[in-house]
Amino acid sequence: MSNDQVTVTTTQSYGSRIKDALAGIIIGPVLVFFACLTLWNNEWRNADMQSAIREWQSSVQLAQADAVDPTLDGKLVHLTGKIETDEALSDTQFGLTFSGIRLMRTVEMYQWDEKSDATSSDKLGGSQTTTTTYTYAKVWDDTPIDSSMFHEKTGHENPITWKYSSTDSIVERANIGKYILSTPLIEQIPVTTTLPLSRYTPSLHTGETIVGDAIYVSADPQNPQIGDLRISYNTVENNYLASILAKQSGNMLSSYIAKSGSDITRIESGTKTATEMFQHATEENTLITWIWRIGWLVFIFVGFLLFFRILPILAKVIPPLAWIVDTGVGLIALLLTVVLGGGIIIIAWFAARPIVSLVVLAVCLAIGAGIYYYLHTRKNPIPTPPTI
Repeated sequence: MSNDQVTVTTTQSYGSRIKDALAGIIIGPVLVFFACLTLWNNEWRNADMQSAIREWQSSVQLAQADAVDPTLDGKLVHLTGKIETDEALSDTQFGLTFSGIRLMRTVEMYQWDEKSDATSSDKLGGSQTTTTTYTYAKVWDDTPIDSSMFHEKTGHENPITWKYSSTDSIVERANIGKYILSTPLIEQIPVTTTLPLSRYTPSLHTGETIVGDAIYVSADPQNPQIGDLRISYNTVENNYLASILAKQSGNMLSSYIAKSGSDITRIESGTKTATEMFQHATEENTLITWIWRIGWLVFIFVGFLLFFRILPILAKVIPPLAWIVDTGVGLIALLLTVVLGGGIIIIAWFAARPIVSLVVLAVCLAIGAGIYYYLHTRKNPIPTPPTI
């Protein structure tokens, strides 16, 4: 990896900082509103998914891949077997044909990437000096990096056009035993196997060569230059062993939608029981919920900071005083975030699952009352009656 650095120092006047802070009075509430709305949707989605998982656990039926049971039509079924196809997939640009279920071509370009690191210091009178170091490194990336947005554009230009692009192909028909998989199910099959190009003979053009399991569009793959390409393939091979949770519709396996509107249709590699697959669905839902929950709570916190930002900025004329005000504003923003965000989560849960919410609330109140009683009795111990 090659890299270089550019360091820039700028000074922002006190008046300019106040102007920016005033904008936060408008932007902050908008950000808080948007974050609250999305947080509500996340909590509602979580409750819907949990309800759907309980529904599926109580209704799933075991099916055998080698025979279609008509009594299971319209029901959620679980089965394990090998996914097969008679079709072949091809990459016509390289004359490559693959007998399997899915073929994904990933194209990466050797590009400049920019990272920045800034440190700021307040000056007496309210101005601020910021020193920013921009680091430029050459990296392989499958996403175009827009060098027109770089601070230092000269000498760090990335090509705009790519000779090849990434592709993802799936077969039109695949089956597991006697069952046919719908297209959405085929698209869910995880791509984990790297295609060994040594087994194939791709049609290469001038300036292209194979190194390992990748095709390089480069004069020297060992010393790549900006604009060079690296092409690799990942696949789902024939006879892919998988476990499936899906709706049986005749001899077709398709998406199963619960009463709540959630879809838990799943394909996992290897042999998995229905219980294991439901557990994985629960774990994934919990992880997604917490990622979005924390993320939107952070946005609410930032929104409040933007709204109150004018206060510490006004105090910046005296840096020590600004630190005190800044700390106080941070604590107030945190408190408001906890109250507002926590309230939204509780209300969303109550709206979606009122009985469970009441039980949780009762338990929390009981715990709180117990803590209060314990602290109160320690502070004011009950007097021991005198001995007669």
